[in-house]
Amino acid sequence: MPSRCTSIAPCAASCAVISDTATSSIISWTIDFALFAILIYSFSHSTLGVNIVIAQLISHSVAGMTNYLINHFWVFKNDKTKSKGSAFKYFSWWLTQLAVSTSLIGFLGHYTSHPIYAKVLVDFSLFFASYWIQQKLIFKNNNK
Repeated sequence: MPSRCTSIAPCAASCAVISDTATSSIISWTIDFALFAILIYSFSHSTLGVNIVIAQLISHSVAGMTNYLINHFWVFKNDKTKSKGSAFKYFSWWLTQLAVSTSLIGFLGHYTSHPIYAKVLVDFSLFFASYWIQQKLIFKNNNK
């Protein structure tokens, strides 16, 4: 079966983008997961009672901003003139992903022993869709 790459340079560039995307995702997910866990654990015995939805909204917001900035300037190397278009597309995707992940975490949280387990499962599953959407739809015209 012939390879899609005719020289090593395009293949190396594709591998670099995938590696950078994985690094960006790991950084963002670590922020998201750590903040979610801190909020769930810190307030689980408090009268404030931070629930899964609030914890997810806060943690996913901070991680989403981090992920956009890393992907925009480092992974997909967008120039500043295309920031508004990619920011709007990313924000639209982020809202969709937030709604899906929060719903799934809330739903699965009832069937797992702890919402942390549900978050891990949901976020891992959404990683692959997120990579594809960011590469093909959000930052598509700006890959170098």
